[in-house]
Amino acid sequence: MAILRYLARKSQITHWYPESDIATAAKIDTLLSLVSNELYEGIEKARLITAFKMLPEELLPQCETITHDVLNILNIQLEDNVFLVTDMPTIADIAVASTLLYIDEASFSLDNYKNIENWLNNIKSLAGFIQPTFL
Repeated sequence: MAILRYLARKSQITHWYPESDIATAAKIDTLLSLVSNELYEGIEKARLITAFKMLPEELLPQCETITHDVLNILNIQLEDNVFLVTDMPTIADIAVASTLLYIDEASFSLDNYKNIENWLNNIKSLAGFIQPTFL
C-alpha cells in the first residue's frame, strides 16, 4: 500500500490521495487496511487454496465467511456512490479492485453484490485500465 501512497503523492492529480483532507485520507487508509487484512484473509487466501493449492482446503469456509462479510460492507457502501470514498477514484478503489478482480480464482462470485459489480465496471472504464491476466 505504501507504493500507492507514494505514486499518489508524486502525481499532479490530488484526488487519488487528498492528504490535505484528513477525513477523506482516513477513509482511504481504512480501506487500504481492509485490503491488507480482511481481503487478504478472505479472497487472497482462498485463491491460495483453490487456484494455487498452497494452503489446506479446510481453511476455505473461514475465507468464505470473511469474504462475504466484507463484500456486504462494500456493497452497502457503494449503494449511493460511484467510487468507494469520493465521487472520484482514489487509491482505495485501485487497491480494493486489484483484489476483487481475481475473485473468480478464489471460487467466489459477485453475483449477489450488484453495487460492487457496477463499481468494478466503473473502475474498468477508467482511462489507462489494463485487464489483468488470469490463471
